[in-house]
Amino acid sequence: MIKVADLPLEQDIGPFCLYLRQRGVDLRVVESSGRQALYVNNEALAEEVREALARYFDEPQLQQELQRIAGQGAERRGPGRLQLIWRHLPTVSLLLLSLAFTALITGFGAGALSDHFLITQRYIPDFFSLGQRWGILQAQLGTLEGWWRLLAPAWVHWGAMHWVFNSLALWIFGPALEKQLGAARLLMLVLLSAVISNIAQFMISGPLFGGFSGVVYALVGAQMLGMRLHPGATQWAPPAMLGLALLSLLVGLSGVLELAGLALANTAHLSGFVCGVALYALLGRR
Repeated sequence: MIKVADLPLEQDIGPFCLYLRQRGVDLRVVESSGRQALYVNNEALAEEVREALARYFDEPQLQQELQRIAGQGAERRGPGRLQLIWRHLPTVSLLLLSLAFTALITGFGAGALSDHFLITQRYIPDFFSLGQRWGILQAQLGTLEGWWRLLAPAWVHWGAMHWVFNSLALWIFGPALEKQLGAARLLMLVLLSAVISNIAQFMISGPLFGGFSGVVYALVGAQMLGMRLHPGATQWAPPAMLGLALLSLLVGLSGVLELAGLALANTAHLSGFVCGVALYALLGRR
């Protein structure tokens, strides 16, 4: 993203931005410390947007006209919020819908269909060695269902709150990455991190696990690296949220929660985080 303006927060550029978005200009406004910065995604348009913004401030009649157009557009379109989200965040929107659909058809992990979202059959003896578990996965790859099961555990959730927290985390950490990487590369990061974290968790604990949290921690890892490599490129998730997610990961790995009777897929969390960092290092280079 290319910065085209840095303005006081009290300057109203809403009608100007809405007018450009209606005409297909991809732009973003980032607010910080009482100021607002305007970014565009096309370097060829940056100078034109600067000139148009200067006209907007210099000509009161133009401001009034754009405010009128913005008002008419709002009346004509109605809310339009979901359409805007779908247009600019297709991957995040599709993932949220798929998580909700899976939660409903599996009864939040309580229904019979949830067995088809486990990485392998529900009952695998705990005494199986790592080599035997790896052999089970390899044997499954001769069927389409076997490939499906490598990915599917990330979509099944044990209870409504499990689904709500993971969906909320996707909404917090996903949009900035989709803006930075693009829809296709974000989807690639999600699918690869889901498969890798699922396999890692199965090798350690067996098949009785599920949830999108391995992918969530991949998003956290990718954002942490992205903020360091491109600190001003887009509006990342709040650092406090990233810090809280990292703290939760460390607490889970410490084993304290297991002593309290709460079982977490810690291997999936850690492998997802590492996978997210590695994939952003690869996919984030343009």
